[in-house]
Amino acid sequence: MQSCAATRARMWILESNNCEAQEPVTGRGRAEPVAEAAGIHRLVMMARAYTNLSAMAVSRRKFLQACGHLRLALEYCERRDLDPRRLYLICYSARMKFEQGDWLRASSDAETVLGHPLTTPVARIPALRVLGHLRIWRGDPGAHTVLSEARALAGTIRELQRIGPLADVCTKAAWLHESPAFRAAAKQIEYHPKGEESGNY
Repeated sequence: MQSCAATRARMWILESNNCEAQEPVTGRGRAEPVAEAAGIHRLVMMARAYTNLSAMAVSRRKFLQACGHLRLALEYCERRDLDPRRLYLICYSARMKFEQGDWLRASSDAETVLGHPLTTPVARIPALRVLGHLRIWRGDPGAHTVLSEARALAGTIRELQRIGPLADVCTKAAWLHESPAFRAAAKQIEYHPKGEESGNY
């Protein structure tokens, strides 16, 4: 069943596409700052809607659907120089490729995100997680290092969607390698909503 969030995202994209057909999305050439701000807001919300559709499809392993959403989303962001949003989308591309066994391209996507100067912590966390997961399954060195960085970043953001998947990867690593370091890392990852105090933050 299609979720309410997906429906809202699709409705926003359809509505914004109609607006874009009538006027420039960025409001360039207008004298009124309010009109320009409205154009920028629509641009950002459109990118967010594309991101939500892509993220939900990847998370539910609907990879054929995810490929279509990601292609449109990446094209939209690239045409409008929305690099931070584009980099976040590449993280979901990396995750999708990892889960489909395309480890070489998954690693390439993750490295692209981590090597970009405009990468935000929110995008850096999933890129590190994919890279750490890859190193765990391939038996490559350095998995604990990248996951430790991801854990430190996730702790400052305090969002379950960042912390939960990271704890899952550390738990799998502890089981697969019987590693005390990963076991300790998984135990240290705790979710505390903003405003609640915890020694781990």
